[in-house]
Amino acid sequence: VGSLNGGPLAGLRNQLLNSDFYHWQRGTSVTAGGTRAYTADRWNISANHTAALQLIGDLPGFRQALKYTNNGTGNTDIRQGVELPVTGRPCQFPVGSVWPLSFWVKSETTGGATVTAKLYAADDVTTSANALDVAGSFQTLGTTTTSWQRMSHTFTIDANPALTNTFVGPMISEKEALRLHEWIDEAISAGATLICGGGREGNLLEATLLKDVARSQ
Repeated sequence: VGSLNGGPLAGLRNQLLNSDFYHWQRGTSVTAGGTRAYTADRWNISANHTAALQLIGDLPGFRQALKYTNNGTGNTDIRQGVELPVTGRPCQFPVGSVWPLSFWVKSETTGGATVTAKLYAADDVTTSANALDVAGSFQTLGTTTTSWQRMSHTFTIDANPALTNTFVGPMISEKEALRLHEWIDEAISAGATLICGGGREGNLLEATLLKDVARSQ
């Protein structure tokens, strides 16, 4: 094998959690009120719309789906936020990285609906506060029919996020923050690679991710 650095064995995993709609801790049917609401775990829908668990048997490899009902107001809009460990840093989404999106969809009635997708950074998935497009604008993927069809698009990151919804609290003292920061520097000096974070300001230490850390450290 020439290289595994860019493949799934190197750590490229699905960034969307509960992508099979298996977990519904809020109940298997949720209707949003006047604001957006969470339904299946991690999934967020538009105000006044309904999402419900639907058992399926006509799509090989899948047992359940999320049934989205537009109750007559606005566009059908479902979102999931991927939390980044450090505010304002791309972390696993650096500029130039490529991220495929793929899913199955169908409509219950004829006529169909146009399906679009977008990848953006924001400090709140429910309000899109301080939203920044990081991979272009909305992409049109196709129109739904009464049969299952797979839709997909590959996003290329072209901008760093301005904010995330991550809050990192201070350490108990600047001395402790300095001590951990020295450990990070020691690991890097010994050959570790800094993926993201690593900065310190007073007793605030950024959430930090390293790889190839020596076992002795």
